[in-house]
Amino acid sequence: LRWTEDQKDGDYMITLNNPAANLLAAPETTLGMERDDSKTTWFGNVNWYATEEIMLFATASTGYKSGGFNSQSSGRTPLGEERRIFAPEETTNYELGVKSTLLNGAMTANATLYRMEIDDFQDRAFDGVSFIVLNAGELRQQGVEADINWAPIEQLRIVAGVSYLDSEYLDFEGAPALPLGQPQDLTGERRTYSPEWQTSLSADWTQAFGNDMEWFLGGSWSWLDEQNVGASSNNDPQSEQDSYSIVNARVGLRSASGTWDVTLFGNNLTDEDYCETIFDTPLAPLLGAANPVNNTSVMRCALGAPTTWAVRGTFRF
Repeated sequence: LRWTEDQKDGDYMITLNNPAANLLAAPETTLGMERDDSKTTWFGNVNWYATEEIMLFATASTGYKSGGFNSQSSGRTPLGEERRIFAPEETTNYELGVKSTLLNGAMTANATLYRMEIDDFQDRAFDGVSFIVLNAGELRQQGVEADINWAPIEQLRIVAGVSYLDSEYLDFEGAPALPLGQPQDLTGERRTYSPEWQTSLSADWTQAFGNDMEWFLGGSWSWLDEQNVGASSNNDPQSEQDSYSIVNARVGLRSASGTWDVTLFGNNLTDEDYCETIFDTPLAPLLGAANPVNNTSVMRCALGAPTTWAVRGTFRF
């Protein structure tokens, strides 16, 4: 059990002394903002060893994040006290799973079924000037994750994982607007940065070299399903990132005692193009970068790293 109490107070005031700033912001004064929140959270776990190698578990827990104040300018439309203050976020989480050690210790295999329910989820919206925090009514994230770690022979190790995620806003009226639109109702829609499927596979080979050294070789492949990677949680269709995969490899030499090692890395060997984040152009309407007919704007992409090579050396003493 844990009991938490948060007490906050604050004032917000913006004064414009530069006439040009009137194009970007409006005067606003919100004084005497207060939050007084308290919450009791808890955690419980039960384990049962069906055999010496297989353990089943069940977990239930709650979480809490205190409310607060938006301290950024909101452009030409003042937020006012109602939107300057955001409420606490409360989470309930359930897990059922299995952890196992198989093949005389050569393999571990785990799987977890989970469900997370978040009330008053603290989301963020981009208003053309800055980001503000607002509360989504209710968000549910549920799915299953599984992984194995297997050493079929002494020199080889294989690791694989897969996950499935069912994401849905159960209640999100007043969600962030599209670039030139009005607040939306995203109830029933998927949360950003929530790919339905993702998987990974890696393998490493280690071999003795001489009397006191060993060389190693490894590679990995990961794949992410399509997802919305918008910086603002308005589910803008322009922020959709197609599915992509990344291939990495490494080769190196190290001492058998682990005192030193030298490794050559090659990341994103297929030179996959993808966006880590896609965001609206700041002040898009003012700059003529927004289309009022189809409610779109020029978007910016934070590109993932291209093919990259690196050498790293380590000495431990």
